[in-house]
Amino acid sequence: MIIHNFYFDIDFDGIQWGNNCNELNASYAADGYARMRGIGVLVTTFGVGELSAINGIAGSYAEMVSVVHIVGTLMLLMVMLVLVTTFGVGELSALNGIAGSYAEMVSVVHIVGTLPTASQASGAILHHTLGNGDFLVFANMYKEVTIAHTNLTKTNAIEEIDRVLNECLNKSRPAYIGLAVDLSDHEINVDPLSIEPLKRSLVRNPRDVH
Repeated sequence: MIIHNFYFDIDFDGIQWGNNCNELNASYAADGYARMRGIGVLVTTFGVGELSAINGIAGSYAEMVSVVHIVGTLMLLMVMLVLVTTFGVGELSALNGIAGSYAEMVSVVHIVGTLPTASQASGAILHHTLGNGDFLVFANMYKEVTIAHTNLTKTNAIEEIDRVLNECLNKSRPAYIGLAVDLSDHEINVDPLSIEPLKRSLVRNPRDVH
């Protein structure tokens, strides 16, 4: 599906697609094209597709031939699981699993549907609370087993969502996002020109303890 979408998104004059029966043949075809025209481009799927082409790419490397290999990798969200629970009993029930993800360096985003903002502001005594007006008590518990945590508001959502996702992905640890039920369908305006891609960096394993 990834390559299929990419194929139909590319529609420019001067670009001609050439189909091959397998990836190895495609890598040699790209090599031959590059020798004649200066550069060749090869497109394969992730995993088995790219591995099938590696012999031809290695040959291009040895012969100093300019071949660009585009690999349709998995979607970004496939490396990050999203969990959604209710406030209080729901999030506490998931705490043990999130702690395990933290210990094993797994990127899990836990979205918690918190109580309405007006109820929180008034300190109302509601179900799923301790009855003391503290609506952050469970979120604070999660601070020990998450790399990033936030409770979204109308004013901080844009910055906080990006910050939490960056931390979750780059440090391979779970993250916590509290979303009040009355804000779940609230639309925010984002300038497309201000959107930056998620910052990806190499995750370092913790030092061994002997």
